[in-house]
Amino acid sequence: MLADLFVLPSKKEGFGIVFIEALACGLPVICGNADGSTDAIRNGELGTAINVDDLDELAKTITGYLKIPLTVESRTNLQSQCLLHFNEQDYRNNLLKLIDDEPAS
Repeated sequence: MLADLFVLPSKKEGFGIVFIEALACGLPVICGNADGSTDAIRNGELGTAINVDDLDELAKTITGYLKIPLTVESRTNLQSQCLLHFNEQDYRNNLLKLIDDEPAS
């Protein structure tokens, strides 16, 4: 793996599929806390959300992650946690539930 961390401190991200892609590759994630990014990291369960206007917080968070070596075990754990919550079967089940719950016209 050529990366140790995925950082995208945006203010206007929609759902944030890129964060899920990074997590599925075993990368820790830092994102903004004011948009849809927090949904992709499950409100802090899978990554860290920061105030993107606070550059000191961003720098400290990046530095904190880079001080801890990223092991194969930690990458595998991130991948597993990501796929536990974001996988094809769960999306299908949720979609079917939404269709079934749709009121008849």
